[in-house]
Amino acid sequence: MLLILNGACGVGKTKVSWALLDSFYSTVMMDADYICATNPFILEDSKREEYLNDTILKLIIFHRENGYKNFIIANVYENPDSLQKLLKRPELKEEETFVYRLTAEQHTIRERIIKRNTNDVEWELKRFVQLEGILNRYNESQAVGRILDTTNLSFGEVVYWIKNDILKYRGKENKGLAGNKP
Repeated sequence: MLLILNGACGVGKTKVSWALLDSFYSTVMMDADYICATNPFILEDSKREEYLNDTILKLIIFHRENGYKNFIIANVYENPDSLQKLLKRPELKEEETFVYRLTAEQHTIRERIIKRNTNDVEWELKRFVQLEGILNRYNESQAVGRILDTTNLSFGEVVYWIKNDILKYRGKENKGLAGNKP
């Protein structure tokens, strides 16, 4: 299974990914911010996306060879083409894939960014607004992920919702999952 958490900064991709890691056996979590953190970081670098996808794919292959079956990826895919460049790779052709686009209201994002003790709260908030505007273009088609608003949800509730959604898709009932249904 390939589980992708998409969304702008501050929506909870990393925290939810860590929590989901404990929810699925034989799973590896990959956060794009840590896999390919570069200096200098060039926001509009077209090669960065290809580099990241190549790195993720190599890691998936490596982890598969070592017995892992499920992969959680936290990243910002700004458009359907960007997401499909990873998903259309032949090595992932048969992969059961779930893509969720996490979002939240701006006041919630500001609080979350401040709690991270980042050096530049205003830049991250400005980037959130920019990315939300880009991602919102695909709300109707959900081409960059099934939308989940995390504004009034705990991370545990977000994890519960995602696990429930996957089980529903697989046609199974949720038995024994902890947490409160959002």
